Amino acid sequence: MILFNQLKQADIVFFAVCIAIIVIIVAVWLLIPVFNKRQYKEQRDSLRKREAAFKGLSDTKTDEASDKIEEDIKLG
Repeated sequence: MILFNQLKQADIVFFAVCIAIIVIIVAVWLLIPVFNKRQYKEQRDSLRKREAAFKGLSDTKTDEASDKIEEDIKLG
């Protein structure tokens, strides 16, 4: 309390404004994932599609390679 008795009205207002600004900045920083929820969902869906396409391509290449090996064995 001794510290507050020495502060003037302008000092108290200044500190209150500074604390309010810091609280607002931290709140916005914590709410960024909430604001970007739709964007993050789209990115996850896109990644799943790319993974499925990649796995499909690698399966196709594996099947083609095994077909070539079987043909080579038959031709012998």
